[in-house]
Formats: sequence, C-alpha cells, structure tokens
Amino acid sequence: MKKTKGIKIKICGETQKKSETKTHKFIICDDRDRVEYNIIVSDNGNKKIYSLFSSDNEVWCEGARGQLLLKLTNHGNGIKLNKIKKSLKYNDVEYLRILLTLEHLQSRTSHPVKITNENRENPVLV
Repeated sequence: MKKTKGIKIKICGETQKKSETKTHKFIICDDRDRVEYNIIVSDNGNKKIYSLFSSDNEVWCEGARGQLLLKLTNHGNGIKLNKIKKSLKYNDVEYLRILLTLEHLQSRTSHPVKITNENRENPVLV
C-alpha cells in the first residue's frame, strides 16, 4: 500500500490484458478503511487513462455510488481531463488531486520531493 498525506491507495492487481493494454484497479480508503473511491488505470504503452469512480459504499448517497467522477489521460505529451473548465469546484479539485497523486506515484520519471516551510520544519515527502 502506498500512502500519501491523508490518502491510502491499495493496489488491487492487474485485472485484464487486452492485446497490449494493461488494466489495473486501485482503491482509496478513509481512515476507517472504508472504500471511498475506485480507480481504473488503462495503459497501452502510448497513453495511460486514469478513471476515478465513487465507490458503492454507503459513504456516498445512493444516486452518487459507482459514478465516474473524473477521467485523466496522460498521452506522453500532456494531460487531458474530461472536465476542462476555467474554474473548478472544490470536489473536482479533490478528484484531480487524487488522480494526479496516483499518476505521480506511477510515473517512471517522477522522483520524490520534500515540501516544507521556510524554516525546513515538518517536511513532507511527496
């Protein structure tokens, strides 16, 4: 399990291989280990598609369960979102943060960085 501040991401394993496309499933749990989000990542070698869904858990109202919240496509020359707006609602910012965190953790070129205050106190590794 990979852990970032406030987020636990559990890798559920590879689920399918369609020709050259690999699909992985992840879940994000709250502090009581209840599944809040499901993420499906499809990778065909040229692009990765991250799809964030609300879980089927009772933390969501019945009509919001299992819904696609945000899709992020990294095509190697930038990132495309299915919800491009000039401004984002707070919930869309949270969904974007989740997918970018996972994309960062999976990136072959990313490296950890420390974020700290100007006095270099309480660093956080991201």
